[in-house]
Amino acid sequence: MITVDVQHRGGTVLLSATGELDEDAGEPLHAAVDGIPAGVRDLLVDLHGVPAMDRDGLLHLLDVHRRAERRGLRVLVTGWQPQPQQCMADIAGFPGTRTATG
Repeated sequence: MITVDVQHRGGTVLLSATGELDEDAGEPLHAAVDGIPAGVRDLLVDLHGVPAMDRDGLLHLLDVHRRAERRGLRVLVTGWQPQPQQCMADIAGFPGTRTATG
């Protein structure tokens, strides 16, 4: 189960996720991005509270990125924890930790 907290800071929206990023994460993530008002330039996605991610979670995260870019937002994802970072590296085919997101 994931929860998403959205904070507006001028031209930036901070989207903080907490919990596992898995197949059930799509709806709350999409709702958060779809609710971003006009005039926002940047989306900062904070994953400090996400200790685990699977393939479905990575696909949801990529979809969030695509949705945001279609709206003209610059996207930065920060706070990668070791397991999600390794999951991303494994799926992308990069050897070792920290390679895919470093």
